[in-house]
Amino acid sequence: MRVEEEKKGANPAGNGNGGSAEGKTERREAKAARTAGNGNGGSAEGRTERQEAKAARTAGNGNGGSAEVRTEHREAKAARTAGNGDGGKAEHAPDTASGSGDKPGNETGDRRPENGAETGNGSEGRNGTAGTGKRREQPDPELRRREEELREALRARRSERTGPAPRRRDPNMSMLERQFQVQRTVRLGIIAAAAVLVLIGAALFMRRSGGTVPSGAGNGGTAAGGGVQSAGTAAAGFSAAQSAEAAAGSVSFTAADGQTASFTSDPAYSEQVTILGTGDNIIHEALYKQAKTKDGSYDFASFYRRVSPYIQAADLATVNQEGPLASELYPVSGYPTFNTPVQAADALIGAGFDILNFGNNHILDQGPEGIQATLEYMNSKGYTYCGAYQDRDDMYTMRVFEVNGIRVAFLGFLAMTNSDDPSSGSLPSELTADELDEVYDENLVSESYDERMEKLIRTAHDNADVVVVHCHWGVENSDKVTDAMKSLSQKLADFGADFIIGNHSHLVQQVTAVRRSSDGALVPVQYGGGNFVSGQKEKDHLLSILTTATFAKNPDTGDVKCTGLRCLPVVTHYTGDRQNVQIYPLKDYTEKLAAENGVKTFDSPMSLSGLWKMVRAHVPEAFLDDSGAPSA
Repeated sequence: MRVEEEKKGANPAGNGNGGSAEGKTERREAKAARTAGNGNGGSAEGRTERQEAKAARTAGNGNGGSAEVRTEHREAKAARTAGNGDGGKAEHAPDTASGSGDKPGNETGDRRPENGAETGNGSEGRNGTAGTGKRREQPDPELRRREEELREALRARRSERTGPAPRRRDPNMSMLERQFQVQRTVRLGIIAAAAVLVLIGAALFMRRSGGTVPSGAGNGGTAAGGGVQSAGTAAAGFSAAQSAEAAAGSVSFTAADGQTASFTSDPAYSEQVTILGTGDNIIHEALYKQAKTKDGSYDFASFYRRVSPYIQAADLATVNQEGPLASELYPVSGYPTFNTPVQAADALIGAGFDILNFGNNHILDQGPEGIQATLEYMNSKGYTYCGAYQDRDDMYTMRVFEVNGIRVAFLGFLAMTNSDDPSSGSLPSELTADELDEVYDENLVSESYDERMEKLIRTAHDNADVVVVHCHWGVENSDKVTDAMKSLSQKLADFGADFIIGNHSHLVQQVTAVRRSSDGALVPVQYGGGNFVSGQKEKDHLLSILTTATFAKNPDTGDVKCTGLRCLPVVTHYTGDRQNVQIYPLKDYTEKLAAENGVKTFDSPMSLSGLWKMVRAHVPEAFLDDSGAPSA
């Protein structure tokens, strides 16, 4: 971005006349003419159908106006998972989450009545049939009368006792009375045994699923109350004891400034939202080859099946998709010039992610056309994205979700792209310096431009209570946090960022918090989330974390603060030369699985204790979900 150009050019969002185009290239002049009058939904002559649709969507948006993704996110998220047919996503259509409770669910599971009261079949979402239980036989009237007399006698006998009931047999009790007492005792015993079995089964299920059950899962499950998450379940995938500890404010850690800190709760902050971030989603060639289906399409859903419940348990979840999704424009490819099949986005959204970040060094691997193709596909499916944008208007249109009365905005910044050095030959066609400058000006946000980052964060805060920022930074293949990363995280926090999710190194890096200079608020920072999924050949590159931050709001004052941070380590498992890829929660991984991981073909054998050692080197115990882990 050239500062002079920014001052001369059109206002970033919704400028009434499109601004002056002096000093711009012919391409910029054409764009200025094309976008003239866009601010208030003016003329759209010369636009494509997609541009007309965008003009209609953003008409009257003003400077940095919010494009609220949905009014009740949890209802839409319940709609996505309820009666999970094909997992259709409903976040861009709030009306699909409303309606009367007796309305049948859509066959593809993408629509759900407001109160979730229907009895739908889990696979198709249709109304279930009424129960056909057997009629209970009516007892003999004389026997019923006699039983009532016996009950009355027993009640009278109990009322006369002043101490505990005697355990010896009453010699005056008749045979019929004894039979009744025995039958009653047996019935109570059966009920008690059944209750114990139910409790044991529930405990086992909760332990397996991490203490959460996704709304609408199973056979016609309901999303009571619109799927609003209750207090005490905010730390997605973590035990009740851990959540209670976080809620009590007893979790302390060493902040980035070296001082002891803790996230504390306050009863006055009664509204809350949980936000999950993780590492890089990298689809190497070996991965898309195994995901290819017989009809020539791709299906990546199996990669995420074991961790999907943890993702869906969060109110909002976001992930960095490394590289473009331009398979409808160019052939698919892996490292070093990525072009990931578009079906990867379908699988990520289906796994529970709500917004994908494209602000990373591989986003220009297929040139500016690759960015446009990626975003056109995302828009065509109704998926939400950040970090790469169609133009400046799109960049300044905030991605805002509302959950439990808290509005959350997402941004994505990057330090570099692989095209910054055209001699690397990573692009199908090299970009000149001017062309690259224009791409950054229109489509990407570089971390080196403080002015733009501050403006975007402040615009986001004008539209939201919480601002989440993706940062693609640091040094690849290093677990060290650089001074530049520390400096930038402090700067972003001071600009107003509330949760910073960093990536790029492919390794898990420090999880901590920085203090905002203006008010001392703690801003959680994940400097590096590792690789959420990849086909890399080093065992430390197969490790990642699901980092969940809990934010709470005081509805009387409007103040919002972070009240908890939890990290669930996960590991990518594959066999042979990267077949049968699956992501496991590390607490469910075993030494046997670690020994069988195909990474031993390329690296030294993996061990469970070694994985936990790597995690503990960067994630404080105060944040770590290590249930079932070997001792440190």
